[in-house]
Amino acid sequence: MKLFSAMHVEVPTPQADLFDSGILDSQRMVELILQIEQKFGVKMNVEDFELEDFRSIDSIAALIDRRGAASKSAEDAASVVLAQATRV
Repeated sequence: MKLFSAMHVEVPTPQADLFDSGILDSQRMVELILQIEQKFGVKMNVEDFELEDFRSIDSIAALIDRRGAASKSAEDAASVVLAQATRV
């Protein structure tokens, strides 16, 4: 599943604020979390949940990297997330 393209949204840059720009709302946030879990094998625990981790593609990539997503580096995760976000 594609992360942002499956959600039919376009993200202008990896640093764009996904909340301020209206790209992420509560419904899309849940969908994004489910896709991250499926695509990267990362379990998102409610106790560890921080909105700042989802504010931008860069912060999502760093979160995926911290959670040890299938041995992907933060740079690799960022490029995957950005590539998927810009394909609509």
